Amino acid sequence: MTYKKWYYNTWFIALLFAFWFFFIPPIIGIILLVKQRKAEVNLPPEYDAAVAAKKGEVAQMEGKLQDLQNELNSLINNRVNCNMKLNTKTK
Repeated sequence: MTYKKWYYNTWFIALLFAFWFFFIPPIIGIILLVKQRKAEVNLPPEYDAAVAAKKGEVAQMEGKLQDLQNELNSLINNRVNCNMKLNTKTK
């Protein structure tokens, strides 16, 4: 994992923009924002692999979620059907 330089932190750049009335800090903030963006574009390849792995995990979890939602819907439908049958028998 790479170390992010303290002056590339978003909070620091936002603080510079907060002092806009001093004129110089926003200019420095813009320069640091551009440098931060360039540093983030040049991330090591292991980040790409980690992102791809997480996307695979998310896809698996979405599949499990869909299965659970389908199971829940079928249970709700079964309960509704049972309630309807009980209501018709008691009348």
